[in-house]
Amino acid sequence: MLDLKQLIDDLDEFDPHAVLLDIVTRNGERIVELQQEQLAAGIDNTGQPRIDEYRPFTIQQKHEFGVGLGAVTDHVTFFMTGEMYSEMSNVIFGDEFEVRALGDKFDKMMERIGDERYGLDEVSRLKFAEEITIPQFAEALLEKTGLKL
Repeated sequence: MLDLKQLIDDLDEFDPHAVLLDIVTRNGERIVELQQEQLAAGIDNTGQPRIDEYRPFTIQQKHEFGVGLGAVTDHVTFFMTGEMYSEMSNVIFGDEFEVRALGDKFDKMMERIGDERYGLDEVSRLKFAEEITIPQFAEALLEKTGLKL
């Protein structure tokens, strides 16, 4: 009976919201990587290819000076030198998070994509849940209560 009482007390003290916030905070780099992967693939937050394209001058510049992802011209990657990608970080406000970067390049990208089409798509969110959230949540629950998911 004492074990049951202890389990109930442990469950009362377990704060799933705080655990999830901690997981997102500690794994912000992975969230940024997932957003960068989507941008590199030309995918919006609905999982669909974006319909924007580079102007002829930009295509010429990317062919002449671009390297790796910076040379891709069949879809918009927002990558030439990697500067904007390197400045990206996971920003948490309240119960929400978003990948952002300071600077002109990010602002111009957001004007082009639009707030309503920017963010992680369902595939990326599921990947984060399967790789990070579920295992780490299960670990925290086990540690606090002894219960296994």
